Amino acid sequence: MRLWSASYWTPAAVVALLLLMPVGLQAEEDALSLAIAPRVQVSTKTEATHYRIDQLIPFKIVFTSSDVSSEPVFQIPDLPLKNFSNAGTSQAAETRMEDGYQVKEIILLYRLKAQRPGEACINSFALDYKTNRDSMLERVDIGSQCFEIEDVPWLKKIPVKNWIFLGTIAACLAGCAAAVFVFFARKKNAPGPVLSEEDRSLGEIDEAQLNPDDRASRSEILKQTATVFRKYLSNRYGVAASNIGALQMLEVLDRRRDISAEDKKAVRTVLEAITECNFGGVDPAADEVLRIRDKVRAFIAGKRVSASQPGQ
Repeated sequence: MRLWSASYWTPAAVVALLLLMPVGLQAEEDALSLAIAPRVQVSTKTEATHYRIDQLIPFKIVFTSSDVSSEPVFQIPDLPLKNFSNAGTSQAAETRMEDGYQVKEIILLYRLKAQRPGEACINSFALDYKTNRDSMLERVDIGSQCFEIEDVPWLKKIPVKNWIFLGTIAACLAGCAAAVFVFFARKKNAPGPVLSEEDRSLGEIDEAQLNPDDRASRSEILKQTATVFRKYLSNRYGVAASNIGALQMLEVLDRRRDISAEDKKAVRTVLEAITECNFGGVDPAADEVLRIRDKVRAFIAGKRVSASQPGQ
C-alpha cells in the first residue's frame, strides 16, 4: 500500500513543481525589480502667493531622486485651473549635492497667466508616474494651491507706444515754451535804441514838469536844467564842466579854436542867465525859469541838427 502511494504522488509532485517554477521566478524577478527601483519623491514649488495680473506665475512639479540615473516616466498632466490659463510648459533636469550625496531633480515647469484680478487656484489633482520604465505605476495626490492676483497700477496699463507719443508731445511743448521764453527774455534784455547826446539831454530836460505856484519846483527845474547843460558841454566839447565855475568854463571855451564864435556866445548867454537866477537874491520867477530852459533846449536842439553835417 505504501509503495503504491509513493509511486503515485511522486510524478504528480514533480509535474506540479515544474509548472510552478516560472511563476516563482517571475515573482522573484518582480520583487528584485521593485527592490532596486530608485525611490522618487514628488513635490510642488511656487515662488510667492501674490502676483500682478501682468506677471507669469511659475508652478513646478519636482521629481526628486537620490539615484542620478533615475528617469521618472509620466505624462504631462492638464492642471485643473481656476482663473488661470497655461502660457507654456517646459522640462529640465538638475543635479545638486545634499548632505554629501548627489540628488537629481526632474522639474516640470508651468507658466500660468491670470485671467483677471482676484483669487486664482490650481485645484487638487492626482499624478500617475513610474520611477523608471520597468517599475510599477504609482500615484501621488497633489493638493490645491491658490494665489492672490492684484491689478496693475493704472500708469502701467498705458501701452508703451502711447507713452512714446505723449513724451514726444511733451518734448515739443517744452521746446516751444523754451523758445518763447528765450525770445521774450532777449527782447526784454535787448538794448534800446542808441540815443545821441542831444536826444538824451533833451529827454532829461523834458522830464521835469514846471509848477509855477511851487517855488521849490521852480528851483529844482532850474538846477536840473543847469546840470544837464553842463554835462552836455562836457560830453560835446570835452571840458570838465561839472567841476569848474561858469566864468572859468567860459575862459576854457574862449581858448578853444574848434568852437565857433556863435556857439561861444550862446553858451555865455545861457550861463550868465543861470548865474543871475541863482545869485540874484530873489526866487526865480516861473517865466524866467521857462525862458532859461527854452534857451538850453534851443541850443542843444540846434546841435542835434548840425551834428550830422561834416565839419560841425
